[in-house]
Amino acid sequence: MISRVVELGRPTWAPGIEAVLSRVRRLVEGDVPIVSKATCILLLNDDEYLANAAEDYCSTLYRILCASRSKRSVRQLPAEVFEAAATGKVDYVFNFLSAVKVPEDILDSTNKLALNFHPAPPEYPGVGCASYALFDRAETYGVVAHRMEKTYDSGEILKVLRFPITPGDYCDTLFDRALNYTLLLFYEVCYELAQHGKLDPCGEEWARQPGTRKEFEEWMVIRFSDSEELAERKILATQHNRFAGPYVEFMGRRFAMPPREK
Repeated sequence: MISRVVELGRPTWAPGIEAVLSRVRRLVEGDVPIVSKATCILLLNDDEYLANAAEDYCSTLYRILCASRSKRSVRQLPAEVFEAAATGKVDYVFNFLSAVKVPEDILDSTNKLALNFHPAPPEYPGVGCASYALFDRAETYGVVAHRMEKTYDSGEILKVLRFPITPGDYCDTLFDRALNYTLLLFYEVCYELAQHGKLDPCGEEWARQPGTRKEFEEWMVIRFSDSEELAERKILATQHNRFAGPYVEFMGRRFAMPPREK
């Protein structure tokens, strides 16, 4: 497990990562005692590397009652999650990059905390985060661990990990790097909860209401009234290496730019 963490490396500008790796090493080597294993439900996406890494590490600290992996197209959690929640023995729910909305009855079933890991900083809740950050010419990006509420990306923020945006970043490269930082944040938060049984709020707050998919796709449209400078910024912020966009509309029809070539 440790080798997977080390493979991500530690850029000299990445705050907190060395401390995370040190604590993980001490834990695995047996130098840091864990009083007892709390229980959890673990909600994952279908990325094999990220999901495996998160589940492997979580299992060293918690008794996982149910681990569910869902594709982005899935809209409902499997029955096993509800069955685990119904036992009344769930201390934590960890939502690590699963796009499935977690029902209130699952959130209310936890004895301690339901926590979401959002692959973007507090300035950008919701959808399209990396593109908005590039369009705004932000210098840094980040990832967030926050309490889950019935509304996406709105709960109290417990921990933030930030890193720089590079001059050559596109929305896909920035988002992919954020996923790796989300895994590092997951390691740190899971460790701290296992050690102390709580995690105090960090004091940061969401900058705005969560953006929706509909709002983001509408924002991706380049208008004929847009200035050349604005259009260029939007193209650079939204061109992806796997998905089409941005868009232009003409005579009631929408046309998309092809995916960016690597």
